[in-house]
Amino acid sequence: MRARAQDLDLTHSSLDDALLLQLQIPRFKQLKRLGLRQNQLTCLPAEVFGGLAELEDLDLYDNRLTTLDGLGPLTGLT
Repeated sequence: MRARAQDLDLTHSSLDDALLLQLQIPRFKQLKRLGLRQNQLTCLPAEVFGGLAELEDLDLYDNRLTTLDGLGPLTGLT
């Protein structure tokens, strides 16, 4: 049986919007926690979070976000 990652911590990774898209995060379908703290994000494109129905915890603290558009697909956030 293969282990599946449930946590992905990208804190302080110098991510900007383009790099976030390149990571193809939706491929981690079993993801429950995603840390994007202390990066350079200015927007949250919906395609970044599509397919992450299991995601419960999303940390976006200390970015350059002005809106939280794009979180619609994340119905499991608590």
